[in-house]
Amino acid sequence: MAHSLVRFKIADYEQWLTAFNGMGDLRAQYGCEGGHAFMNVDNPAEIVVLLHWADEAQARAYTTSPDLRAAMQAGGVQGPPEITFLDEVGDAQI
Repeated sequence: MAHSLVRFKIADYEQWLTAFNGMGDLRAQYGCEGGHAFMNVDNPAEIVVLLHWADEAQARAYTTSPDLRAAMQAGGVQGPPEITFLDEVGDAQI
């Protein structure tokens, strides 16, 4: 399973949440299997989203899609997001 970690700044939480929630079907079409969203407690304008994907190629395709760019703009995302693709380390004992 692949993961994407996305960090970005927002202008307004409700505006971003509406846009993000409206993209659920599109994320699923690209193979998103769920995830988690976090708000920085020291800076509420910073959001971090960790998404789980069927595979890395689908995750990368989603992050470059014009629909995602339009939704981020509609959601008030400020500036380009920082996107990191991750593989789970199965040997780590947590």
